[in-house]
Amino acid sequence: VYNIEVFGEHVYEVGEFGYIVHNTCVEKVVDIRYLRPSLARDFADPVKLERMGAFDWSKYKPIELLQEAGGLRVQSGMTRIEAALRAGITSLPAKIFS
Repeated sequence: VYNIEVFGEHVYEVGEFGYIVHNTCVEKVVDIRYLRPSLARDFADPVKLERMGAFDWSKYKPIELLQEAGGLRVQSGMTRIEAALRAGITSLPAKIFS
């Protein structure tokens, strides 16, 4: 599953017939202790984590999750999640795609 953003929109035309495609996205705060890890990388990137330093709300970008039958799977944000957990934060704003 891919989340594609075209010119800042999640609605766009595809193919020779111009079919309209749309990703459903909901933004809400989620408990990060129960998320399923990314299929691409199931751990925080240690280099990015070191570069990021302590969790900083002013620099925070919402994590991106995919709604699956078994729960929510991380699509983007494994390092942000680890930094938050190390800071004692257990809930983060997230974009949830279905």
